[in-house]
Amino acid sequence: MKNIGTNCTKKEQTHREKWKKRRALMELEDFTNWHRGTNGYWLNKYKHQAVLVFGALLKATGLFKFGYRNARDIQVRHKSVFSGALPKRFNGYRILHLSDLHLDSIEGLGASIARIIAPLSYDLCVITGDSGQLATENTNRYCPLSAAFYRP
Repeated sequence: MKNIGTNCTKKEQTHREKWKKRRALMELEDFTNWHRGTNGYWLNKYKHQAVLVFGALLKATGLFKFGYRNARDIQVRHKSVFSGALPKRFNGYRILHLSDLHLDSIEGLGASIARIIAPLSYDLCVITGDSGQLATENTNRYCPLSAAFYRP
């Protein structure tokens, strides 16, 4: 692997080192603040109330039904990707990409997704985005979906 910094002048390397240190400090500060409370404290303390208020606003404006209907409208889209950079053994390779499932928000959503993906044929399944809060009381919502991936 080519080292990016090898062709840099001494001044550019020094600038990069300073930038790396500043960046590391910024990330550490964000992490520390979240735990200490600048961001995370208020979020955790008032999250439940904020969700209730936000939900009430969505219901009052009619957007809740719209969002609920969209969440239940599960769609399968087929996309073809061609790349000369991939080895030939990847020709025909199929990836199932599930994104932003939010399984804890709608009862029965995991089972609905499981029914839809059951007949699909794929080589790899990737789940990205928000899947939901995996709390003890919600684990049963994940079971139908995880069972759909088991294929003897």
